[in-house]
Amino acid sequence: MIRLFAVPGAARLDAAAYGFFLGIASAPRKARARRFFQREDACRCLIAEALLRHGFAALTGRDMDGASLQTGAYGKPALPGDGPHFNLSHSGDWVICGFAAEEIGVDIEAHHDVHAGLADRFFSPAERTWLSQAPGADAARKRFFDVWSLKESYIKAFGRGLACPLESFACLPDGSDGAVRLQRADADLPMRHLRLMELHPEYSAALCTVADAPAPDLRIIAPSELADSLHRLERSGPAPRVAAASEADF
Repeated sequence: MIRLFAVPGAARLDAAAYGFFLGIASAPRKARARRFFQREDACRCLIAEALLRHGFAALTGRDMDGASLQTGAYGKPALPGDGPHFNLSHSGDWVICGFAAEEIGVDIEAHHDVHAGLADRFFSPAERTWLSQAPGADAARKRFFDVWSLKESYIKAFGRGLACPLESFACLPDGSDGAVRLQRADADLPMRHLRLMELHPEYSAALCTVADAPAPDLRIIAPSELADSLHRLERSGPAPRVAAASEADF
């Protein structure tokens, strides 16, 4: 089963919530959060690790506090051993984490004004045509970030990141149900299933999976609810752990 967890308000933690998530963070995550100049970035950093830990416990019944994350050839983090595949993304006020038995990619993007040349540089001709057909500036902005989030989720799913040229494939939304057509100019690129998700009108969110996921299980969790979940894990005492702490970024 494909499971998704999303936290709104992740960039606006009050002092008490920030202190709690900082207090339960791994040593590398604490250090990373403290290096940020903007409080919003530090908040998202802490929530990302907490959400991964929450999702892992919900799926496996184990606490991954202190887990060592492995990295692939292009830097994609992964749980060791037989742990589920996961992927994280954050933008603006949201953090999202996806889990699956096979490779998964998720991406979320806050809508904002963008330079017109970005689509010319990174989008395929088919994507640029679809973008040009938008009925107005607001619709064009949404279409841009719909495509961008889809492309990001695709390259994150199989772990190549920007080593895979963004113009070498096209992600074309196909209807109002979130379905997407994938067109690959490079036959060596893997076939995957893509879907847009509706989280907030001012955000685009995308999911990429090996198996088709017409109705992924999505749970939206408030920061306070996430804190309660992690508080229960902290109080539950020793539990099966995955490994020692790591510096891996995600």
